[in-house]
Amino acid sequence: MGSKFTPAPVRVRQVALALEVDRVLTLAQVVRHYEVREETVLSHFPHREVQFKPLSNSSPIKRTTFIAREPERLLWEPAWSLAHDASTAELRYLLGAPRQEWNRAQGHGTSRPDALWRKPGGQVVAVEYDGGYPPAITREKFRAFSDRRTFQGLVWGTPSRARTAHLAERHGGAGRSFLVVDITTTTSVGRAATAAAGAGRTTG
Repeated sequence: MGSKFTPAPVRVRQVALALEVDRVLTLAQVVRHYEVREETVLSHFPHREVQFKPLSNSSPIKRTTFIAREPERLLWEPAWSLAHDASTAELRYLLGAPRQEWNRAQGHGTSRPDALWRKPGGQVVAVEYDGGYPPAITREKFRAFSDRRTFQGLVWGTPSRARTAHLAERHGGAGRSFLVVDITTTTSVGRAATAAAGAGRTTG
């Protein structure tokens, strides 16, 4: 992550490198994690302000600004998809997972997590962001990610403390972490439900 003691051009470069892995971030995330001024971010990266629901079936509409390296991603991706990408990225920051260990999934499917965290010891952790899956999809995903031959851990994030706590109670177990994700404010909401799967490290 950036620091106020790191020169601003270096922090902007760190954001650009992060976007190669994270695809999109919100302006609030960049300010929070890299301590770059809003006007600096907006002058260096394509951006788009959109409205979206953090939790698809119940939460109020929020407005936020997304940034990316390629303007095409912001032009053609729907708001929910931008929010999903940025929220998956926020899980990387909460976990302290370096860019080099983080692999974003290509395509969608109930048996495919949003990201894989390939840890130095050889463990592969499935990472999933849940913006309000129906119960049947939720159960199917938990079953798929329980395959210990493929995944040696699971991190599950949602934008709701209540939903996170409910899922942790219902589906919690060894090697599973449940985190609250916030992409719209410049201060972190913190962790919830269980400890994260691994100690935090530089996310660069």
